[in-house]
Amino acid sequence: MNENLNLCIDYIIRFLLRDEKGQYNKYISYGYKEEALIVIIPSDFFESSVYLTGKSFPSLPLTELRGIPVLFGKGKMLEENGKIIIYADIIASTYFLISRYEECIKINDRDIHGRFLAKNSILYQTNNLNKCLVDEYGELLRCLLREKGVNIESCKKAFSHVYLTHDVDNYRTWNSIYSATRSAIKMVMTKQKNFMLPYKAFINYEKNDPIYTFPWLAEIDNDLKDKLSVECKVIYFIMGAQERTKFDNGYAFNVRTTRKLIHSLKPISDIGYHVSYSAKDDLSRCGGEIKVVEELSGENIKLSRNHYLASKEPEDFEILIENGITDDFTMGFADNVGFRLGTCRPVKWINPITMKLTTLTLHPMTAMDATLDGTHYMNIKEEDEAFLIIRKLLEQVKRHNGEVVLLWHNPSVSLQANSYHRKLYSRVLGLLLQMEEE
Repeated sequence: MNENLNLCIDYIIRFLLRDEKGQYNKYISYGYKEEALIVIIPSDFFESSVYLTGKSFPSLPLTELRGIPVLFGKGKMLEENGKIIIYADIIASTYFLISRYEECIKINDRDIHGRFLAKNSILYQTNNLNKCLVDEYGELLRCLLREKGVNIESCKKAFSHVYLTHDVDNYRTWNSIYSATRSAIKMVMTKQKNFMLPYKAFINYEKNDPIYTFPWLAEIDNDLKDKLSVECKVIYFIMGAQERTKFDNGYAFNVRTTRKLIHSLKPISDIGYHVSYSAKDDLSRCGGEIKVVEELSGENIKLSRNHYLASKEPEDFEILIENGITDDFTMGFADNVGFRLGTCRPVKWINPITMKLTTLTLHPMTAMDATLDGTHYMNIKEEDEAFLIIRKLLEQVKRHNGEVVLLWHNPSVSLQANSYHRKLYSRVLGLLLQMEEE
């Protein structure tokens, strides 16, 4: 094995054991080592003739070890010469999931926006997307170590962090008298009573624009922050794109109003970079867009999320790293909620092409508003059903001492939005507080 891969394997073992100080990784070996208490037998996944080829994908149906699905190896475990020998390759299985290996290899399995969707993932196809398989592997290893007399604690059943995040794709509906007039005429023709709203919002968008919901979000987010005992952060992801396209509003072109918005948000939240749709297709734009957000905010930007959750691994992650991004919050599927990384815990990204452990931390998303009721996504019509789905996801996060990452857009909580998301978001934040207290 090359040095990069050895570093990745060491990181994976420590990640599974929650062993930041390196106290327990000596008891686990990938391949036979005399001093190890638990030996994991490698599959052929990392062999040069297999890796990065079609032969490296898991065979279906997946095998199981103590009821936990594993992607590689055999569902077999035995004790031999005082050691526990595991034939299920949970190291390769973890690597496959946390590096997003399949997304780098299945480059043609993309939708019209260039996104790798849940329906194409091994987790969705095996009905494991709503499980934290990687965290279950770690739980199993810690349990086995305790069986061998090692004093390693179980993970705490609690949320480790809560991130309330909001992507600002646009902060006003009408930014010209022309657009206001077009909307007003349409409203008159459809006999809507509030046909003067576009003009009122154009004149004073902070007071009258229905998608300017930032005061309400600030109130409800900060109320939860004040009540939770666990660390809770609010993040607004701001675009640096300055030209209007079909998918990018280009609002950063209006420096004065965008700066005003950001400075109103800074006292209550962190500011991140929202990678534009155009930058997703032309990665050379990222550096310039980040600089725009930094100039508007007066801060060094370290956080990012891709517009449309459209990422192009591994190129875009490498570009983000080059431009000083340390934490990315894109890791959720657009078409289905669940654990895209197989874990609910933040994890260092491994570039599966170079096998290099990077400095970029990936934060797994718990749920996004548009995923739930999107016509081309889960298409959930009832608020109660959506609430139940999120509750089950939060139960998984709490069980594995993971972090909660919610994504709600400012237009979806508008009083004029034809959706349940304003009420649902309020209920979910209340649920977080209730679950912490239980």
